[in-house]
Amino acid sequence: MPPSRRHLLKLGFAQAILLQAGCKGALEPLDTGEELDERGDDTGALEECVASSPKSPGPFYVLPSPEVSDLREDYAGSPLRLRITLIDAATCLPLADIPIDLWHADASGLYSDVDNSAVVPGLPETYGEDWFRGRQITDADGVIEFLTHYPGWYPSVPPHLHFTSAFGETQAHIWQFYLADAFSDRVYTEVADYAEKGVHTTRVANTNVPQDLIIVPSGEPDDALIDVVVAVDLESLTLPPKPFGS
Repeated sequence: MPPSRRHLLKLGFAQAILLQAGCKGALEPLDTGEELDERGDDTGALEECVASSPKSPGPFYVLPSPEVSDLREDYAGSPLRLRITLIDAATCLPLADIPIDLWHADASGLYSDVDNSAVVPGLPETYGEDWFRGRQITDADGVIEFLTHYPGWYPSVPPHLHFTSAFGETQAHIWQFYLADAFSDRVYTEVADYAEKGVHTTRVANTNVPQDLIIVPSGEPDDALIDVVVAVDLESLTLPPKPFGS
């Protein structure tokens, strides 16, 4: 039996091995068990949450993000389903109506709508494109979902996904998910759209990335799932990320 939502929230930031039988193909909605309000105490709050680690946004944030949940379209790559539950680290209660922006590289390691040579000399500009960028608003349970592709890689940084959640116009929580080496190696060797480049040359295991930001997807290389709880310290928000070129 997969871990319940209540158990996840008690952990503060956790990964769920929640691949459902209907996940392949149509990517049916997840069944995560108990609802958020089934907490068994008087206040509705859980006993303890651990704030997730913040991380710099990197150079390739772009505004505005398209308000879409399915980023796959007809691009090359392997499906990745991402579900985030955003909660208040002080109360363990869900954070509703908060926009979450997602952006990441395509299967070849390029970002849209930027000059990729700012990171790797010789990579092309992609201005005017908006692939693998999207925004969703958390629901009453603090939940958003994206359907996207497993990100490709470029030298010097392990494969990763970027996120920011805005709290008004002047504050934000910024983080990244780094994808575990063993799972990424399988994607980059077993899935045709990635196999020409092969395994990524920079290993997550050899970096100083906070452990709570290193994600081990469930599922298979051609149909991966990430389901996590992100606990935000509302007393330690930062400035929103600066858009590329600003």
